[in-house]
Amino acid sequence: MATKKTYRYYISRIYLVAVLFYYFLTLPLLGFIWFKQTPELFENRQSYLHNGLQNIKQSTSTAHSTTAPDSLFTDGLKLNPNILDSIQTDSEANNSILTDNGGPTSKTFNLTLQLILIGGFFFFALNYPFRNYLKKKNKHKPIGEKLTKFVKKYITYIPTLSTAILLLIFTIVHIYMLFVIFNYDFEDEISRKLYVQFFYLSLASSALSSFFVFLWQRHRVNLLYLKLFFKEEELRTRIFKRTGGSIKTRLSIVSIVTVIIPLAIMFMYLYLGISDISDLGELSQDKIDVLIGPYSSMPGIMEALGSTSALSGFYYINALDQIIMFAGIFTGMIVAVIFLFFIVKWNAQYMITPINDLVGKMRQTGRGDLHSYCMVRTNDEIGELAEGYNEMSRRLALYIHNLQALNEANSRFVPTALLNALGKEKITDVKLGDQIQKEMTILFSDIRSFTTLSENHTPKETFDFINEYLGFMEPVISKNNGFIDKYIGDAIMALFNEPIDAHNAALEMHRKLEVFNQGLEKQGTELVKIGIGLNTGKLMLGIVGGAGRISGTVISDAVNLASRLEGLTKRYKVQCIISENSFQLLPPSAQKNCRYIDIVRVKGKMKPVKIFELITDENKDTKRFVQQALTSYESAISLYLNKQFKDAEKIFNNLREAYPEDQIVEIYANRCNNYQLTEIPASWNGVAIINEKH
Repeated sequence: MATKKTYRYYISRIYLVAVLFYYFLTLPLLGFIWFKQTPELFENRQSYLHNGLQNIKQSTSTAHSTTAPDSLFTDGLKLNPNILDSIQTDSEANNSILTDNGGPTSKTFNLTLQLILIGGFFFFALNYPFRNYLKKKNKHKPIGEKLTKFVKKYITYIPTLSTAILLLIFTIVHIYMLFVIFNYDFEDEISRKLYVQFFYLSLASSALSSFFVFLWQRHRVNLLYLKLFFKEEELRTRIFKRTGGSIKTRLSIVSIVTVIIPLAIMFMYLYLGISDISDLGELSQDKIDVLIGPYSSMPGIMEALGSTSALSGFYYINALDQIIMFAGIFTGMIVAVIFLFFIVKWNAQYMITPINDLVGKMRQTGRGDLHSYCMVRTNDEIGELAEGYNEMSRRLALYIHNLQALNEANSRFVPTALLNALGKEKITDVKLGDQIQKEMTILFSDIRSFTTLSENHTPKETFDFINEYLGFMEPVISKNNGFIDKYIGDAIMALFNEPIDAHNAALEMHRKLEVFNQGLEKQGTELVKIGIGLNTGKLMLGIVGGAGRISGTVISDAVNLASRLEGLTKRYKVQCIISENSFQLLPPSAQKNCRYIDIVRVKGKMKPVKIFELITDENKDTKRFVQQALTSYESAISLYLNKQFKDAEKIFNNLREAYPEDQIVEIYANRCNNYQLTEIPASWNGVAIINEKH
């Protein structure tokens, strides 16, 4: 199993590297400056010694003429101690120039080292809470609320605060150096010049070291630590309190530093490596040949210069200075390359990392992940872009959520199945007049005696009752691959592509009705019954209406017949009636759940239709009748249709006595009795004419 990557919080490493970087920039160049001044220092030393001996001679001469011999020499040939002290003082003064033992440079180095040690303590103390937090987080230890609030509040300021500690240290050092420059009594101008050069060199090195620390810590904070200190939701906007940065400014600084550092190092060593030709004194031909090489023998060169004194305005590099200069340039360039490598790397990652993150999140959004937010790591234009993307992503997710909610709401008014049937992917594609002809099965259901039922309830109670009832029935229709075309008060009109789906839905609706009635029984409310009519036929499915209001609907004679069949359930006192068209399309296993009822011609129809009862699970009496007496029933029906009413009546009467609850047997027994008392037309074909609506 892959483990989650952890990150260490750097403290000592950053501080130590910054200090070493300062010394690597300062010491080599300072050493080269000191070495460059060595000849002058040595000359001054010789001058001090020479002046000391001259003083001795003068003192000796004066002493011979004015004082006794023992005032200059003691014990014969030994010099007077006072004279030795004078020579020793001049020698020590000269040595202090060469070695600076106890001088301002040594004191400055000692002060710097002490301040660096003190600053290291404060640097560690400042960064320790953040290391402690990260350490606990990596080890999954509990983290206090105060520590959490502290690190979240100050983590973005850490690069600036850490850099401020270094700058404070170097500021104290350079204030001390300025004090030394203006108040210390240097032995000579060379010492003062060396110290001033040390001041400027240290100032530049400290600025670069502090800049290095700032870039390093900013790199780690913005790219590594933020996601560990903050939750993803918190980083969707910029958490930085300061005003926005600028990529242009940062790139300009990086470009300037990238160019200036190598050039400055190179020009510094070049400047320190050159010597004035005038220092060579009078130029002989041999010196000229060495200075300008083979060019000295070319005709016209010396004439062009005018005289040998013209060369005194130029510079030259001696062999030893050249070696030291190249070594210094090489060392300085290595340091500069390392420094620039990290600067360029960190600034590139500072821009590339958030951009890659942003591109990745955009691709996730393109793949449908509407909740892919980008981490805002920077405070510049890229951070602003990431923040803008997150806001856009949030608004887009909200918009699509609202759109999905709207589509879902629209699908309740215009079913998705209707759109699919019309060949439309979304509701916005629908227009007035869209239509298609299909063969479908229509289901009509209605609550019996609903008008009487509603009289005993307030309008609100009736409204709530209807919604509760429809809440039971609607999922059944959807589950069986149908969709509700419309609600007509307490009635439901639904459409199915397959008759077997409508058959299954009708059976399950009656099962759900039992559950619904159980709830009504607990409330002490009157139980309800429903009737269902099924018919299959061709219909026109489409969009009707006007410019201001359209609706999906079904227009077909098959729809009217389904509605009439539902009404006949009251006449025949059955729970579900299906037409012959639907019955013939059912599989044999489903046809076994049906029994023939009658041939009817409903009001508004000229063509008669055979109708069948769909026997539901809860109709126990009808099930028992089908299992025990279906053969006798079918024989009686056959006699009835052949006008053998007397024989048919005997069978129906026997069935009526055995199954007194069966309304259909009752109807046929009465018909047979009536037809025996009246004359039957020769054209009679057993069709029952239903002139009223139910």
